[in-house]
Amino acid sequence: MNASPIPILLPDDVFLRQFAEELARELALPILQDSAGIPSASPASRETFALRFVDDVLELQGDPRGEIPERGPARVRVSVDFSREHRHSRGTGKQQPLFRAVGPRPRTVFDATLGFARDAYHLACSGYHVSGCEREPAIVALLRDGVRRAQLLPSPRKEVFEDLLQFRAGDAAEVLACTPPPDTVYVDPMFPPNPRDKALPKKEIQCLRALVGPAGADELQSLIEAARVAATDRVVVKRPHWVRPLPGARHRVKTKLVCYDVFAAQ
Repeated sequence: MNASPIPILLPDDVFLRQFAEELARELALPILQDSAGIPSASPASRETFALRFVDDVLELQGDPRGEIPERGPARVRVSVDFSREHRHSRGTGKQQPLFRAVGPRPRTVFDATLGFARDAYHLACSGYHVSGCEREPAIVALLRDGVRRAQLLPSPRKEVFEDLLQFRAGDAAEVLACTPPPDTVYVDPMFPPNPRDKALPKKEIQCLRALVGPAGADELQSLIEAARVAATDRVVVKRPHWVRPLPGARHRVKTKLVCYDVFAAQ
């Protein structure tokens, strides 16, 4: 787990307070009683972040860029809401690039770098059995809260979280070593900044870069090797569309925005 865990601020609501305490115990998050504010710190510092309930929604609040004297803190607020998650992917059914890369249904998929679980949720809603892990406990807390709220809605998709999508906090290589072998291991590392893109990334990406940071070449290669040992069929690595294929990839599935490098299992 990362150093300097993100604190969670206890809400006044009794049920939410109990949920927050459960998250703190499960994810080893420090608890703060005082919700007066989040301190500012140096740019990209973990100390600028905290988890706070706004109404009944858990948000990750902070300043991934540090203070901007002219405008004050560049505060961002991030939460997970599966009910609003819509998929915009070219093609339908088997023709969708993600499905072509991951392999035909039914199969088991392990998402080694969950992040905000958008691809994992899309796969689970499409009939794949998905498990996964995320190394940043604060992001796992947001996912847990998203699941909690999704299961309160009168929607058939809430069954996804009971039958098709399971996740935990932890290091991917360690979790893979004690997980039943999946058909496919899916790796979606933090993309490196595009040198041609002058605009700020989305607020979710800003937070992930501040808390987790992009995977180095050696770290990514080690994860791919561990994934190839664990998988029974293939490993899929999501990449920006503008980078070259990774060495050893069997083939690539490409779209206008992203590509998927596919490796054979060992």
